[in-house]
Amino acid sequence: MKNNDNKKADKPEFYPWATLYSIESNIYESGASQAQTRVGRPASPMPRRKSSTSLTDEESRIWDDMVYTLKKKMYPAKVQKNQVMGFALRVLDKLILEITDKPYRNWEEVAHLILSDDES
Repeated sequence: MKNNDNKKADKPEFYPWATLYSIESNIYESGASQAQTRVGRPASPMPRRKSSTSLTDEESRIWDDMVYTLKKKMYPAKVQKNQVMGFALRVLDKLILEITDKPYRNWEEVAHLILSDDES
């Protein structure tokens, strides 16, 4: 059983959406050749739907800060706000799935279950 655990630890998990984000950001694995450039906007490797939402000033600041931090860390890659939102939604989806068996009825309880450090 431990051999399987070690093999899994050695090999990173594959996330197809993360690979597509890297393509959008013009990040190429070493040795891979960049596709020939064409005139005009390239076709998006990930079809997207236009969406709109209303954010508080704090939520907008958090989103902008995340984009800025990722742009700085991943430079010269292009980091887009929609990629950061998509990534955040996937993280939240995983966190919500982890608490589905626990009782909660309001946002305070959800926040406590996801954000608190205690194992209660």
